Amino acid sequence: MKALERNDVGFWRALTAQGIFRGQGNPQKTAFLFPGQGSQYINMLAELRESEALVRETFAQADRVMKPILGKPLSDFIFVDGNDMDRVKKANRALMQTEITQPALIACDIAIARLLAAYGFTPDMVMGHSLGEYGALVQAGALSFADALEAVAARGREMARVSMGDNGKMAAVFAPLTDVQRLLAKVEGYVVIANINSYEQSVIGGETASVEQAIELFTAEGVQAVPLPVSHAFHTRIVAPASEPLRKVLSRMHLRAPAIPTICNVSGNFYPQGEDTVEEMLDLLARQIASPVQFIKGLETLYDSGVRVFVEVGPKKALKGLVDGVLGDKPDLVSLFSNHPKVGGHASFNQALCGLYAAGQGHGRAEPLAPAIAATQVTEAAPSPPAAAPAPPAEQPVDFAQYGDLGQLFAEFIRRGSQLMSGQPQTTKGATDRIVISGAALGLPGTRKLFDDDNVGHILHGEQFIDVIPYRFRQKMANKHITRLVKPDNGDPVFVSIDNTKDVLKLAGRAGEFDIVREFGVKEERARAFDSTTAMAIAVGIDALRDAGIPLVLGYKETTTGTKLPDRWRLVRRAAE
Repeated sequence: MKALERNDVGFWRALTAQGIFRGQGNPQKTAFLFPGQGSQYINMLAELRESEALVRETFAQADRVMKPILGKPLSDFIFVDGNDMDRVKKANRALMQTEITQPALIACDIAIARLLAAYGFTPDMVMGHSLGEYGALVQAGALSFADALEAVAARGREMARVSMGDNGKMAAVFAPLTDVQRLLAKVEGYVVIANINSYEQSVIGGETASVEQAIELFTAEGVQAVPLPVSHAFHTRIVAPASEPLRKVLSRMHLRAPAIPTICNVSGNFYPQGEDTVEEMLDLLARQIASPVQFIKGLETLYDSGVRVFVEVGPKKALKGLVDGVLGDKPDLVSLFSNHPKVGGHASFNQALCGLYAAGQGHGRAEPLAPAIAATQVTEAAPSPPAAAPAPPAEQPVDFAQYGDLGQLFAEFIRRGSQLMSGQPQTTKGATDRIVISGAALGLPGTRKLFDDDNVGHILHGEQFIDVIPYRFRQKMANKHITRLVKPDNGDPVFVSIDNTKDVLKLAGRAGEFDIVREFGVKEERARAFDSTTAMAIAVGIDALRDAGIPLVLGYKETTTGTKLPDRWRLVRRAAE
């Protein structure tokens, strides 16, 4: 209500993190963005697969294509019993394999795209990030879904087959792009910016020794550089040997010119359209493996072409973050994500629907929108798109009385909104002058990682994390000869020294993997001063900010010589405002 009264863009952007959206004026052009490797997680789209026949059929189609290639259905690698931790760990390892990850992600991307289409949402333009470019080509009609699955399976296989004396290394760097370029110029050997993602974040790749030297150089200047767990230095010349075999595979596919404008990662510009373009497209797709991803240029090309609504179509919300980082200063920007494990499959998809409806997209939006609001706090299953049905017979009138309460609620909403927009005085009791954006974080013992996106799901599934302490740890506890206070059934309490493993703790919840430096960007020299409790408290605070959609960025101060030195972590300006 306060946001309506003030009509402030910053207010509305803050509310989008809670699933509340506002739109007005003429509907703008929309782009679908398809994520790539790194966004995958076990049981991605499981909720939608259970409730939506269209999603189930998409995975069934993927299973038919991939079973002869992988030896078993693709779904078996994605969906497992979340209560069986051994199966979950095994599935996680399998899903990290490039030849499995790539078709799994394409299947998820296309399942969400098809579901959005069933609700009346189709893009004006498309772009993918690395692997996601194949999802964009499917959406644009340049590749069939089956061909795309085979192509990315071959792409992953050929990339994995590259074997050299040095397969290279990659690292994510969190610093202004100009600083990254300046520091890389000082590194000996071959290292390049492989993913030009945003003005504040990029990925470097190259020869192992050169990348390690670059990480040391960045660290010495206070720049965060995090090594990535990849088998090869992708999007560098190191994996160039995979380009020609991939081109041969693609040449057997039924590749066509895209029916809608489609961004090419190699150039950041649109693919050629029209006749006699297939050979050029084959060249670009073959080069894509070893060429930097020009994501900044691609986003700017889309915006310059009239796109104002950007929708991440696939798991998690990495690309939404990049859109906000590159185009966040644009007042007319709308950026949405459609699936995230923390939000939930149904709730995050429903939020995307609300954001699109508020932006004037979908069925029944041919005329310009009046100022409108859409909001969601839904956690149950998203309803299936309504199917055409015959009108109810005349002898069976609808009982409108049952909708009385809902009608009163909606009428009150319209009345208050109209008062605010017209500037009339308000009589609403309990109105607040503040908007509070909340986030939550949860660390759990007994899981592979202490802080993990699946933690809430573990709790909701009723899992318990108490397990047997291995004997070697029980022996270490006994060797400490801990003195404890024991209260016998009769008599006064006495102090007893523990000297035997039978007297120590045998069951406990033990902490999993946790690295505050690598996972949360805390400087190593500071982390060394933290005990475990302090480290976890800092981590859970940062994770809660992430959950609320409030990022922390490293600020820089300029010296008298014009160079920039890291200053401190702070809220980004637009979030703070």
